[in-house]
Amino acid sequence: TPTALGQEFNIIDVRDPAQPSWVGGFRIGRTVNAILVREGRAYLATNARATADVIVLDVTDPTAIREIARAALPPLQPTSKFGYAHALSLYGDELHVGRSYVGNADEWMLIDSADPAFPIRMSRNIGTLLNPASVRAFILWESQAVLVLPHAVEVWDRGDPLASRRRASVPTPGEAGDAVCVGNSVYVASTDDGTGLLTRITPL
Repeated sequence: TPTALGQEFNIIDVRDPAQPSWVGGFRIGRTVNAILVREGRAYLATNARATADVIVLDVTDPTAIREIARAALPPLQPTSKFGYAHALSLYGDELHVGRSYVGNADEWMLIDSADPAFPIRMSRNIGTLLNPASVRAFILWESQAVLVLPHAVEVWDRGDPLASRRRASVPTPGEAGDAVCVGNSVYVASTDDGTGLLTRITPL
């Protein structure tokens, strides 16, 4: 979360689990909701609406972290309390961003991470006024995408990202928060009135 003087992004050396040590950090100025690290880059999803929904850092040298890119996702409404970036996933150069519900925009966006301008290549409206769904997590394959929403898991065709379509929607007990895939099953973690739940969905 934002701090007055400190850094919201930090790197901890845990090679010695008994004595973890801080090796570097970077001040974001906003809450970091998700982190994805790949090939010397850290991708951060933040709640900096309209200015830096996604920030990319060069972390090849943890003692000298620097910002190399940022993306502001539409609609550009800095005062809005909706549409915060919450989930990140990379498939090749496709950076998928999941957001909390946005009344007049899309909750699933695909950014071309290979282009320094970070252009948006695809976006999909997942939530509706009657069902204000947020994208909590992704699981990506070459031809399919699994989206974890607050009360459902959706499977989408994504062979052609520009023509992606919803194949199925499976309701989850309680409010889903994250998921992992093992084999052809998706395990979804959720909560219901303080009780932790684990749901297995198969086949895919």
